[in-house]
Amino acid sequence: MAALAVAVIASVGCGEDQGKQELTDAREKIRYEQGVARQQIEQEQLDARDQLAAIKRRTARQKDKYAEMKQQVADEQARLDRLERKVSGARRTIAKNSFPGDGTFTVGDDIEPGTYRASAREGCYWARLKSASTSSIIDNNNSDGPVVVEIKPSDKAFEASGCATFHKSG
Repeated sequence: MAALAVAVIASVGCGEDQGKQELTDAREKIRYEQGVARQQIEQEQLDARDQLAAIKRRTARQKDKYAEMKQQVADEQARLDRLERKVSGARRTIAKNSFPGDGTFTVGDDIEPGTYRASAREGCYWARLKSASTSSIIDNNNSDGPVVVEIKPSDKAFEASGCATFHKSG
C-alpha cells in the first residue's frame, strides 16, 4: 500500500486530473482490500469459535468419561475392600482353627477341642495328654500318612512332632 501511495504522489505532477483519478482508484483499492481483510478476519473468528465449541464438547465428553472411570475405580476399590475383609476374616478363622505340626499346645488356650486333620508327613508323632507333662498320654500315634485326631474338651494338652499343620475339620 505504501508503494501505491508513493506512486500516487509522484503522479500528481503528471497531470492533475490523472493524479486525482489515480488517488481515487488507490482509495477504492484500499477500501476493497480492507473489506477482504475484514471478511478473512470474520471467517477466521467464526472458524475459531467453531473449533473452540468442538474443543469444549470434547472436553465435556472427556470429563464425563473421567467421572465414569473415577466411579468405576471407587466401586472396584470398595469391592476390593470387601474382599480383603473377607480374606482377613477367613485368615483369622484358619489361624484360629489351625496349629503347627510341632509343639505342645494347651487345650482351651492354644487350641480348641475338635477334630483336626493334617496332611501326610513321614515321621509324624502326636499325643493327647492329661496334663502339660508329656508322660501323661491319653492316646498317641506315629503316622506317615494323613492324620485325623479328635481332641476332647477333657484333654489338657496336645503334642505334635514332625507333622504337617493341623486344621480343624469338625
